[in-house]
Amino acid sequence: MDHEEVEKKIMEINTSDIMKNISDRNSKIVEVTGSGTFISAAKAIVDHIRDLFYGSLQIVSKGVIVQKSQYGVEEGICFSMPLVCHGNGEYAVLDDLTIKENQKNRIKDCVQELLKEKELVKNFLTESENP
Repeated sequence: MDHEEVEKKIMEINTSDIMKNISDRNSKIVEVTGSGTFISAAKAIVDHIRDLFYGSLQIVSKGVIVQKSQYGVEEGICFSMPLVCHGNGEYAVLDDLTIKENQKNRIKDCVQELLKEKELVKNFLTESENP
């Protein structure tokens, strides 16, 4: 098998796994809520924007570009981090939470998976998009 065939096979496997996971998630959301996943996605977007612009008194979890290595997540990765939203788009990542060992391991696994995906995607970007 040459390099192109291997890459194609990897993409087929990853795509089928991703599609199965999406399908399973969609079915579960419809079963629980009685409505399609678009409602779930729309609500998540509204909640996310509301917290950022109006602030939140609670600790929330939001996907942000990590500015400095925290909780085992290296800088520059988009990752869900614990934060407090101050409003007007301002937020602060909390850096003093205690993370249990099993949580550290799950975070480490997620980071490794994201880094692998980042490398796979680089092959599909043009030179100007891939610094």
